[in-house]
Amino acid sequence: MVRKLLVSGVFFLGGLAALAAAGCGGSSQPQAQNLPRALTSPLSSPGNGSSNALSQQVDALKKMAMTVEIVENGKSQGKWTQGSDGSWRYQSSEQGGTTFIYNASQKKSWLINGNSAYESPTAEASYEAFNPAMMLTAFAYLPQSGGSGDVREYNEPGQGKVTVEFKGPSGLPSKLTVVDKQGKTTVTEFNYSDVGSVPASDFELPSGVSVSTVPGTGGGVTPGGTNVPVPGGSTPVLPPQQ
Repeated sequence: MVRKLLVSGVFFLGGLAALAAAGCGGSSQPQAQNLPRALTSPLSSPGNGSSNALSQQVDALKKMAMTVEIVENGKSQGKWTQGSDGSWRYQSSEQGGTTFIYNASQKKSWLINGNSAYESPTAEASYEAFNPAMMLTAFAYLPQSGGSGDVREYNEPGQGKVTVEFKGPSGLPSKLTVVDKQGKTTVTEFNYSDVGSVPASDFELPSGVSVSTVPGTGGGVTPGGTNVPVPGGSTPVLPPQQ
């Protein structure tokens, strides 16, 4: 079963960003002085601090070929892999866990459980919560409460605190420490490898897997299937193992 990791940190940041963008303690426009290094390096076209320029920068980071192992409180949760063409995969570390692959060139995705898979012409966007680049936009709007350079701190009174280390490739997040309002600490580390060189075979359907074609990867209930929670709250239905 895919564990809902990163939820506390990602949704905490998302909530803060929404407040900031609405003008509650922040700005409705990106603030150049708040941008982490990953959003100022010229991966795409030179940015001017606009929302459109930031979106282009995040899109460029999402196409930086790499593999990221996600480790929560010292335990590996899974691996996120992305290619330069927009293909990606997430493989859970849980025993009997699932793998989701999106192949951009074929415009197909596969939700794999054992030797069975569902094929869909769309990607399950909620899996992209595992992509470290996805959380970057929030930092353009959030008021920084501490830290400097590649280590920054953000908090919301009564909710908790997030400390982010931007020491990954091109300044991507390498460590996320969340202290919630009860004082519980969750540490998520992003361990990068294969930067700039990911084989295309990582985004192909593995051999020996039987495929069922369905309109999408979630919403319905398939007899014998297994409901698997993913980040964002959607629940794709998996085929039974064979």
